[in-house]
Amino acid sequence: MKTLILLLTSLGLALTAHPAQAQVFRPGWVLLAQGDTLRGEVEDNAWEEAPERVRFRAAAGADIKTYAVPELRAFRLREGRFFRLETLPLDRGAQKQLSYLTTWLVRKPQPEAFLAEVLVDGPASLLRTAVADVQHYYVRRAGQPALELAERYYLQEQKGRQTIADGNNYEGELLTYFGDCPAAVQAIGRFEVPALVAVVQAYNRQCATPPRAGIEYRRAGHHPLIGGFALGLVAGGRYTAGQLQAAPASATATLAGLEVGGGIRPVGGMFFDILAPGRHLALHFTGLLTRIGRRQELATPSPGLVARLDNQVTLLEMRLGGRYFWSSTRRGQRFFVGSGISTPIALGGSAATLAYYDASGQLLDGSSVPDAYPFGTLPYLEAGVQQGRFTLALDGRLQTQDTYRILSHAPQPQAGPKFLFSQEAYNARIWYLGATLGIALWQAR
Repeated sequence: MKTLILLLTSLGLALTAHPAQAQVFRPGWVLLAQGDTLRGEVEDNAWEEAPERVRFRAAAGADIKTYAVPELRAFRLREGRFFRLETLPLDRGAQKQLSYLTTWLVRKPQPEAFLAEVLVDGPASLLRTAVADVQHYYVRRAGQPALELAERYYLQEQKGRQTIADGNNYEGELLTYFGDCPAAVQAIGRFEVPALVAVVQAYNRQCATPPRAGIEYRRAGHHPLIGGFALGLVAGGRYTAGQLQAAPASATATLAGLEVGGGIRPVGGMFFDILAPGRHLALHFTGLLTRIGRRQELATPSPGLVARLDNQVTLLEMRLGGRYFWSSTRRGQRFFVGSGISTPIALGGSAATLAYYDASGQLLDGSSVPDAYPFGTLPYLEAGVQQGRFTLALDGRLQTQDTYRILSHAPQPQAGPKFLFSQEAYNARIWYLGATLGIALWQAR
């Protein structure tokens, strides 16, 4: 664990000292809305959905300028990907995820302006974008409107059972669109980029007037999807709970219902994500700092006897886990679920105890009580949503139920010692729920 902390600290310091070196810039150009072409380096974010903004610098080490969609006409990575502002019919209702499927086939394309990726540019062109992990391709030829081809599924009833049906009739649509070009019809194959490129290029080479092959982008000199990272801060709150419950074999339970969890406390720290190519999976590191537990006096049935609960401690929780992301129907928004292991490190505080004192403050007796946190390496679960540099996450962890023998004070009998103590058996299960908001200070995605 010490090695992990040192590694994360060193990595954070390195990125803080050299933030610009962490970005992935490639030679390219941007064409601005007013017609100016800027040549230099464009940040490669391995886009799947239409880019909302583009970061550009004139040369390595130069100031970075960010251009939003209204300021752009096009941009390109030299000998690589090419994006152009287009107005195309986009059906955002096309879905693959089961929870979003309708019970009938629905097509509602609406004209929308966005930076579409150009795969083939010629007499017939091929463009693409993605929405919520659904691929949308466009073929367009002179004298014809653009044809949208999209992955889509829907639910249908068959023999009393609900099944998933494929609503992507790309073969029939391409057959109609290029029906006057036998070469293009003959090239119709699978619903994937190489096959669609083959159809478009067959038309360009053999049926266009005059025949000429279109320019292909992204294939020759294409940079494969790369991983990325995000480093930032996280803050929020956490509710920790754990009540003592009388064990079945316990004859008495004077402390039953005592809350040892600590309640609501602020939490803050630092996170670091390593994103896999495609941006659907991420290795997630988090260091969270908080104070848990409570220090309080408890009522006792005997005058002159004071009971003090003390299980408060400052805690550093180290997490190592994974996250799976998928896009929502809202542009730039992604949901995620995650899990991993968390290991708490106590930074201060003494052993968790329940101690009894007389009126003069002299210690009479005491015993251990449950810590206000499920210590040990245990799994956690989380879910949340990400929008740009901001991440909202809900997380939780549950400890298996343990049995504790805790010293309690019974009422003083008519005859006997001044104070009567006895060991009682209790069950306790510590759990927490938290909500945090993270902001990425440095990222390359």
